[in-house]
Amino acid sequence: KCYHSVWINLSSSEQVLRSNLKGSWRRNLVISEKNNLELNISRSMDDFEFLLSKYDKMMSDKNFKGSSLELLKYYYNNSRNNLFIFQALNDKIVIASILIVKHGLNCTYWIGWNGEKGRKLRANHFLFWNIIINMKKQQLLWFDLGGLDKKRTPGITRFKNGFGGE
Repeated sequence: KCYHSVWINLSSSEQVLRSNLKGSWRRNLVISEKNNLELNISRSMDDFEFLLSKYDKMMSDKNFKGSSLELLKYYYNNSRNNLFIFQALNDKIVIASILIVKHGLNCTYWIGWNGEKGRKLRANHFLFWNIIINMKKQQLLWFDLGGLDKKRTPGITRFKNGFGGE
């Protein structure tokens, strides 16, 4: 089985990156931007452990096996400067969170969680767009959205393909 991913070229202008978004993805981004979401970017242990607890519960609830918590903790403890926790907050409450790892001049989506309110408010659209903008400002060249699996996760595959990346 071949591994497939979507890569976004961060050297493109913000205008080009936004115009590359598929229509429904761009519409959901506009909706998310009207929902009074607040962005928090963190490396704190509390925010990391919060995301891990949500991710662990999500793996159990949805019956899938992702990256092990031990691997994530090991990486956090040994390479914290290369990790970014992006959070979407609504009324000061975290409703979605994403872990990004920076490597060289690139970054990769590692894990994420999106709560019920986060899905309703399109928090992932808000977060991923802000990740693109933030990583671009850090002069990174590429953003790897991670694996695609049309059979097991068709919704996630559609979401990632909506970026119009390579």
